[in-house]
Amino acid sequence: AKNVLTDTLAILTSPEIKVGRKGTEDAEDDLVSANGSKPDQRNVHKLRLLTKISRKHLMEIVIPILCNLKTVLEGSHSPLLKNLMQYLGKIFRSYRSEVQEHLANDPTLLQELEYDTRQYEKKQKQRDRDSILQAEVVLDEATA
Repeated sequence: AKNVLTDTLAILTSPEIKVGRKGTEDAEDDLVSANGSKPDQRNVHKLRLLTKISRKHLMEIVIPILCNLKTVLEGSHSPLLKNLMQYLGKIFRSYRSEVQEHLANDPTLLQELEYDTRQYEKKQKQRDRDSILQAEVVLDEATA
Protein backbone atom coordinates (compact mmCIF):
# COMPACT_ATOMS: atom_id res chain seq x y z
CA ALA A 1 0.00 0.00 0.00
CA LYS A 2 2.90 2.33 0.76
CA ASN A 3 4.34 1.97 -2.75
CA VAL A 4 0.96 2.55 -4.38
CA LEU A 5 0.33 5.73 -2.39
CA THR A 6 3.88 6.96 -3.04
CA ASP A 7 3.49 6.40 -6.78
CA THR A 8 0.04 7.99 -6.80
CA LEU A 9 1.27 11.15 -5.07
CA ALA A 10 4.30 11.29 -7.38
CA ILE A 11 2.00 11.10 -10.41
CA LEU A 12 -0.32 13.76 -9.00
CA THR A 13 2.60 16.16 -8.48
CA SER A 14 3.83 15.61 -12.03
CA PRO A 15 3.35 18.68 -14.24
CA GLU A 16 2.64 16.49 -17.29
CA ILE A 17 -0.81 15.45 -16.04
CA LYS A 18 -1.99 18.86 -14.93
CA VAL A 19 -5.59 19.48 -15.97
CA GLY A 20 -6.60 23.03 -16.79
CA ARG A 21 -4.55 25.93 -15.44
CA LYS A 22 -2.98 26.42 -18.84
CA GLY A 23 -2.90 29.93 -20.15
CA THR A 24 -5.74 30.72 -22.51
CA GLU A 25 -3.27 31.31 -25.31
CA ASP A 26 -1.71 27.87 -24.78
CA ALA A 27 -5.14 26.27 -24.68
CA GLU A 28 -6.16 28.04 -27.88
CA ASP A 29 -2.87 26.99 -29.52
CA ASP A 30 -3.64 23.38 -28.57
CA LEU A 31 -7.08 23.70 -30.13
CA VAL A 32 -5.58 25.23 -33.29
CA SER A 33 -3.07 22.41 -33.65
CA ALA A 34 -5.73 19.76 -33.00
CA ASN A 35 -8.27 21.16 -35.45
CA GLY A 36 -5.92 22.78 -37.95
CA SER A 37 -7.97 25.98 -37.86
CA LYS A 38 -8.81 28.81 -35.50
CA PRO A 39 -10.71 27.46 -32.48
CA ASP A 40 -14.34 28.37 -32.33
CA GLN A 41 -15.84 29.98 -29.26
CA ARG A 42 -17.66 26.78 -28.35
CA ASN A 43 -14.41 24.86 -27.89
CA VAL A 44 -12.87 27.69 -25.88
CA HIS A 45 -15.92 27.81 -23.62
CA LYS A 46 -15.87 24.03 -23.29
CA LEU A 47 -12.23 24.15 -22.20
CA ARG A 48 -12.96 26.86 -19.64
CA LEU A 49 -15.93 24.89 -18.31
CA LEU A 50 -13.86 21.73 -17.94
CA THR A 51 -11.18 23.71 -16.11
CA LYS A 52 -13.74 25.12 -13.69
CA ILE A 53 -15.27 21.69 -13.11
CA SER A 54 -11.90 20.10 -12.39
CA ARG A 55 -10.98 22.92 -9.99
CA LYS A 56 -14.32 22.61 -8.19
CA HIS A 57 -13.83 18.85 -7.89
CA LEU A 58 -10.36 19.40 -6.46
CA MET A 59 -11.66 21.85 -3.86
CA GLU A 60 -14.81 19.98 -2.81
CA ILE A 61 -13.72 16.35 -3.05
CA VAL A 62 -9.95 15.99 -3.14
CA ILE A 63 -8.88 18.58 -0.54
CA PRO A 64 -11.04 17.13 2.27
CA ILE A 65 -9.76 13.62 1.50
CA LEU A 66 -6.16 14.86 1.56
CA CYS A 67 -6.78 16.64 4.87
CA ASN A 68 -8.14 13.44 6.41
CA LEU A 69 -5.23 11.46 5.00
CA LYS A 70 -2.79 13.99 6.46
CA THR A 71 -4.35 13.51 9.91
CA VAL A 72 -4.09 9.72 9.63
CA LEU A 73 -0.48 9.82 8.40
CA GLU A 74 0.50 12.24 11.17
CA GLY A 75 -1.07 9.97 13.76
CA SER A 76 0.92 6.98 12.56
CA HIS A 77 4.13 8.99 11.94
CA SER A 78 4.19 7.65 8.40
CA PRO A 79 7.02 8.45 5.98
CA LEU A 80 4.30 8.97 3.35
CA LEU A 81 3.55 12.33 4.95
CA LYS A 82 6.51 13.75 2.99
CA ASN A 83 4.90 12.81 -0.34
CA LEU A 84 1.51 14.09 0.75
CA MET A 85 2.98 17.43 1.81
CA GLN A 86 4.68 17.76 -1.58
CA TYR A 87 1.31 17.38 -3.26
CA LEU A 88 -0.45 19.71 -0.84
CA GLY A 89 2.29 22.27 -1.37
CA LYS A 90 1.77 22.06 -5.11
CA ILE A 91 -1.98 22.54 -4.68
CA PHE A 92 -1.48 25.55 -2.37
CA ARG A 93 0.99 27.17 -4.75
CA SER A 94 -1.32 26.65 -7.72
CA TYR A 95 -4.70 27.38 -6.15
CA ARG A 96 -3.95 29.40 -3.02
CA SER A 97 -7.01 31.67 -3.11
CA GLU A 98 -9.41 28.84 -3.95
CA VAL A 99 -8.08 26.65 -1.13
CA GLN A 100 -8.31 29.55 1.31
CA GLU A 101 -11.87 30.24 0.21
CA HIS A 102 -12.90 26.58 0.44
CA LEU A 103 -11.38 26.08 3.89
CA ALA A 104 -12.65 29.41 5.25
CA ASN A 105 -15.18 27.59 7.43
CA ASP A 106 -12.33 25.68 9.07
CA PRO A 107 -9.66 28.32 9.76
CA THR A 108 -7.70 26.07 12.10
CA LEU A 109 -7.20 23.45 9.42
CA LEU A 110 -6.31 26.11 6.85
CA GLN A 111 -3.70 27.66 9.15
CA GLU A 112 -2.32 24.24 10.00
CA LEU A 113 -1.98 23.24 6.35
CA GLU A 114 -0.41 26.56 5.39
CA TYR A 115 2.03 26.31 8.30
CA ASP A 116 2.89 22.70 7.44
CA THR A 117 3.42 23.65 3.81
CA ARG A 118 5.72 26.55 4.74
CA GLN A 119 7.70 24.31 7.11
CA TYR A 120 8.03 21.63 4.47
CA GLU A 121 9.23 24.16 1.90
CA LYS A 122 11.81 25.50 4.38
CA LYS A 123 13.09 21.97 4.97
CA GLN A 124 13.31 21.38 1.23
CA LYS A 125 15.32 24.57 0.74
CA GLN A 126 17.65 23.59 3.59
CA ARG A 127 18.16 20.13 2.08
CA ASP A 128 18.91 21.71 -1.30
CA ARG A 129 21.47 24.06 0.30
CA ASP A 130 23.04 21.17 2.21
CA SER A 131 23.35 19.05 -0.93
CA ILE A 132 24.91 21.97 -2.83
CA LEU A 133 27.42 22.55 -0.02
CA GLN A 134 28.20 18.84 0.09
CA ALA A 135 28.77 18.82 -3.69
CA GLU A 136 31.11 21.82 -3.36
CA VAL A 137 33.11 20.04 -0.66
CA VAL A 138 33.46 16.97 -2.88
CA LEU A 139 34.60 19.14 -5.80
CA ASP A 140 37.10 20.96 -3.58
CA GLU A 141 38.53 17.64 -2.36
CA ALA A 142 38.73 16.33 -5.92
CA THR A 143 40.67 19.37 -7.15
CA ALA A 144 43.02 19.44 -4.16
